[in-house]
Amino acid sequence: MQKKRTDYISWDDYFMGVAQLSAHRSKDPGTQVGACIVNSKKRIIGIGYNGFPAGCSDDLLPWDRKGDYLDTKYPYVCHAEMNAITNSSNKPELDGASIYVSPFPLITLRIRKCTCSLNSLEDNHQKPSCLTQ
Repeated sequence: MQKKRTDYISWDDYFMGVAQLSAHRSKDPGTQVGACIVNSKKRIIGIGYNGFPAGCSDDLLPWDRKGDYLDTKYPYVCHAEMNAITNSSNKPELDGASIYVSPFPLITLRIRKCTCSLNSLEDNHQKPSCLTQ
């Protein structure tokens, strides 16, 4: 009887590979970042990459890094981690999930509590409660 392969990649390498592949979807000419959120059962529940929010044209908004603030990408581009959370298929499973982010070295972060919403980012630019814990 033939035995199973033993040279397959680890779960960490697999999920980091998914994050790296997701980064290739970014339209940002300077920085491409991908994120992959995984629940405790090693199931992917969210994927994202840095870019403009859904519904915003990649052609109408600026991609510049320098200049007047509103003429740069910074007020418009969302981080890969935020997009992965927003795209999550099962928000309750985010509590205790891990997030893999590329292009950084293998980093897994535990998501303790994610109750953030875009409404918590008001004009006063305060950090959402889940980012200050």
